[in-house]
Amino acid sequence: MKCTTLRLLKPQQPYRIVHVQMDDQITILHLKEAGGEEFRCLMFRDLIPKFREAVQMNNGEVAGLKLKFYGCTDVDRGDPIIRISGKRFERYLV
Repeated sequence: MKCTTLRLLKPQQPYRIVHVQMDDQITILHLKEAGGEEFRCLMFRDLIPKFREAVQMNNGEVAGLKLKFYGCTDVDRGDPIIRISGKRFERYLV
């Protein structure tokens, strides 16, 4: 299974969050693009608390969550801007 970073996702493309591996220091998202193969994506440490909040607001479920990438805050090496939407969660994570 291939692995990529959030910065390399296709802008404006929704990805379904299939599975999540979480611990205190690292979170690996298993994402799937519509009609594509499942792949792994590493989430940065500073996004992990916000992602946990998203999962809690979605009653602990990740299957209903979708991720969308909107580019980076800076052209060179800025933080990725993503939105995770679920039943009751829609917020930008930078």
